Amino acid sequence: MARCPNLPWIARWLCVSVAAGALGSASFAASADVSFTKDIAPILAKKCVTCHGPEKAKGNYQLHNFETLLKPGASKTASVTPGHPAKSELFRLLVITDADDRMLQKDDPLPKPQAALIEKWIQQGAKFDGPDVKAHLASLNPRVPHPNPPASYAQHVPIAALAFSPDGKQLAASGFHETSLWEPMTGKLIRRVKNLPQRIQALAWHPQGQWLAVGGGSPGQSGEVALVDTAKGEVTKVFASTIDTVMALAFDKDCARLAAGGADNAIRLFSVPDGKELKLLQQHADWVLGLAFSPDGKHLASASRDRTARVFNLDTGELEASYMGHEAPVSGVAFSEDGKTVYSFGRDKDVHYWAAKDAKKGGKISGAEGELFRVLLAGDQVFSCGADARVRQHKLDNRSLVRALAGRGDRIYALAAHAPGKTLARLQVCISPPPRNNALMSSATDLNRRAFLGAAVAASASLANAATPRDWTGVNPTRYPDPDIVSLDKRFKAKLGNTPIQRLYHNPTMLWAEGCAWNGGGRYLVWSDIPNNRQFRWLEEDGHVSTFRSPAGNSNGNTFDFEGRQLACEHGNRRVVRYEQNGSVTVIADSFNGKRLNAPNDIVVHPDGGIWFTDPGYGAMMNYEGNKGPLEIKEAVYRVDPKTRQLAMVSDELSKPNGLCFSPDYKKLYIAHGNVFAWDVVDGVKLRGKRTLCTMAMGDKKGGADGIRCDVDGNIWAGAGWAGAGFDGAHCFTPEGERIGLILLPEICANLCFGGTKRNRLFMCGSTSLYAVYVETQGAHIC
Repeated sequence: MARCPNLPWIARWLCVSVAAGALGSASFAASADVSFTKDIAPILAKKCVTCHGPEKAKGNYQLHNFETLLKPGASKTASVTPGHPAKSELFRLLVITDADDRMLQKDDPLPKPQAALIEKWIQQGAKFDGPDVKAHLASLNPRVPHPNPPASYAQHVPIAALAFSPDGKQLAASGFHETSLWEPMTGKLIRRVKNLPQRIQALAWHPQGQWLAVGGGSPGQSGEVALVDTAKGEVTKVFASTIDTVMALAFDKDCARLAAGGADNAIRLFSVPDGKELKLLQQHADWVLGLAFSPDGKHLASASRDRTARVFNLDTGELEASYMGHEAPVSGVAFSEDGKTVYSFGRDKDVHYWAAKDAKKGGKISGAEGELFRVLLAGDQVFSCGADARVRQHKLDNRSLVRALAGRGDRIYALAAHAPGKTLARLQVCISPPPRNNALMSSATDLNRRAFLGAAVAASASLANAATPRDWTGVNPTRYPDPDIVSLDKRFKAKLGNTPIQRLYHNPTMLWAEGCAWNGGGRYLVWSDIPNNRQFRWLEEDGHVSTFRSPAGNSNGNTFDFEGRQLACEHGNRRVVRYEQNGSVTVIADSFNGKRLNAPNDIVVHPDGGIWFTDPGYGAMMNYEGNKGPLEIKEAVYRVDPKTRQLAMVSDELSKPNGLCFSPDYKKLYIAHGNVFAWDVVDGVKLRGKRTLCTMAMGDKKGGADGIRCDVDGNIWAGAGWAGAGFDGAHCFTPEGERIGLILLPEICANLCFGGTKRNRLFMCGSTSLYAVYVETQGAHIC
């Protein structure tokens, strides 16, 4: 609908409302009452919960259940006023034509028939006809039959999950809107179980054999936990409908409970067979990818894309242990037979083992050449499979490799074991169209039986092409959400699901990128290439990069003052300078108490005009980054008075003070020196109360922090490096010093800053590259 440019804002809104109301009257005049559960909940669950749910609440408004839907958001305006759509903020924001104000900001406007349906529901009193006002909207949606799977498949489909029946006579394999059941010894298809979610990601056979639990969904739209009667081949009950795909399932040995986890970051515990939800665990900050009950059934272990594996007490629902030793997303977990040890694995290619009681690391099993997708324990053996197309068998006692079986060159996504058997069935299952008719065929041609230490293992391989390594040129896109933007805690609100880390510029002749600084007036970024004695500039308008200043005194840190003038720390000249608007250079500081500065490193400005900088002397320690020479004074932090231009030392407590930044209110100063330290700022001119804010070590990674910046929420972002993959990049810490998120880069991140028109873009200096990523926060300061 076109705007009404000549009408005031409220009149323009009334035009939309009346039009929608007229449509509603025409479409639904003769219809029965609008049902919230059947008509309204499916619309809101699909269109609105992602931005207004328990994990994310834009405008401080949530509508993931009916109870929260009725509560106002940040505007304090009633979200729903029964009988009055025009007085209901929810309806107004759904139908308003202004794309910036509309509730569906990253989607097409709500279709007029749906808007009319919501309007009529409010006119009729906004009644609730469900069982529980606190139930998630996704669980209220009436289940409709899923589409049938194709009669035959045009291409091979990756098999994400396998499960043996307790007697070993059937093998369940995941498919597309189906799960197929096979005779594992012959490869004969028994039946196809239909009416299931689009993508099946998890299978678990009930220990007594009569039921098969199936988990899956449509990514970003819906998830489902279904219970299948294996004798009839039919879905008998749906335990849960969720807002995203179900990724993991596990039965306990007592047959009474089923655990499910998925891409909604939650773990649900159900009673079997009635499907009653017993517990909801929401401790993970990202997808739950694996689950395992302890042998005694008292604990549940979980694996998550948030790079943690955790152990929960099922009596209390409390978190008892959290293992943080992985360098990448964790795909799965398994308990040892005595329940004392947990094995976890994932993208870092290693199987870690650690104490279930306190998460103390015991060690790891290495050797895989790619990401691990499944690990299972059978007797005194551990089996693993992954992206390198191998199934490996290790001994549990000494973790030695027994053997590695090669696949057909394709990723192996799933393993299933039947312990009572005495043979290994290396079963490669794929679904493909036959040559002469449209019937389903199994190309189960690789049934290689051999003795294998009391375990029967079935491995599935995807015949789809293996994913290519990340392409930083941008030619091959990154699948959202970007796996290298890692949330470790729900407080890491900076993560956006639909934005990638971008490499804005790469130059193999650029040797050590440092000191990035944003100029808001000019809409450009400046940074230093210290060894090459030059500065670069990146333009926001078109991404153009050019040499900005050469020579540049081997400059390191840069910033801009409140008048838009650039300040730089020059290693080579051992000074701090300001580049004036007329092109001249003003020396801000080059000596203290009659002796030369060491080699100023990083710099910030205070609203009172004061200039603060660190002087560790790195540039005087080598000719590579400056001019080698003796340090004449102790390494320290300094302040230049804006009126007298006098230089005062504010702290010499750190041997090599590096990056520095103020808190949003300028009441604290943070300085990096391997770890990050904090001081109170007294009267804007002094420091006191040094303490350690955070340590950079992460598991066995012992890297350090370099440049640092604060966001508007007070979180500290630190450029990090010298620890390798899984650590190098940007780390985000709360004002209390807790690490809550990571931006992982393929290079060391020496410095970073916020910039862009809204200061919501994080720029990062890699060794030979410039990176950037949009974040759902803003820089606290002008540069």
